[in-house]
Amino acid sequence: MERSEFNKLLGNRIRDARKAKNITLLELGKLVGISESTVKRYEDGSIKSVSIDMLKKFSAALNIQPADLMGWDTPPQKNIPTFNYIHIPVGIAAGSLETCEAMTELPTVNLPDFLLGKYARNKNIVIMHVNGESMNKVIQNGSTIAVLTGLALENIHDGDIVVVATDRGEYTIKHFIDDKKNSRIILRPDSTDSSFADLPFSYEEAQGIKIFGKVVIYSVNL
Repeated sequence: MERSEFNKLLGNRIRDARKAKNITLLELGKLVGISESTVKRYEDGSIKSVSIDMLKKFSAALNIQPADLMGWDTPPQKNIPTFNYIHIPVGIAAGSLETCEAMTELPTVNLPDFLLGKYARNKNIVIMHVNGESMNKVIQNGSTIAVLTGLALENIHDGDIVVVATDRGEYTIKHFIDDKKNSRIILRPDSTDSSFADLPFSYEEAQGIKIFGKVVIYSVNL
């Protein structure tokens, strides 16, 4: 199924569910945090890329399961290829370092291949969520991110957005800067809030930093 066809079918289901609840475009927009005109664009199928976050918001506002909104039976329809990805539901701090509680059994989330593009079915992809404002010029607070794990350091480049774990078991998301001139690694925010500052680590200190993975896909709330 082509993305455009899927978006039209999704829009029809959103419209049908909204009318079944007897709420207006404006009321639904307020529930999911977007404008009335943007809701209409979703219902018309004219939004080119529907984020995971928005699917969840529409599902919650309309009181239906995401699978139903996407037109899946259980299991999903055969004509929509899907894959299970590891899902870490704990927020990854984008404002300050935040402890991520150890989990003995990680849950999974089933996503359609078209949402992941070239990373579809990659077993090293982990789905996470951002909690904070220090990257809000690029990734908004509450956004869902797909993180490619298992990368060697040489595959991380200046400006990449990375999820980093320190030796204290804490996680943060920032731009990765290799400041060779000053022999240090910088974790750099990208925020409208100027109170967020660089987190510099000397190469020696950086030995305690573990690159959990590189952010390869993130949702954008319209």
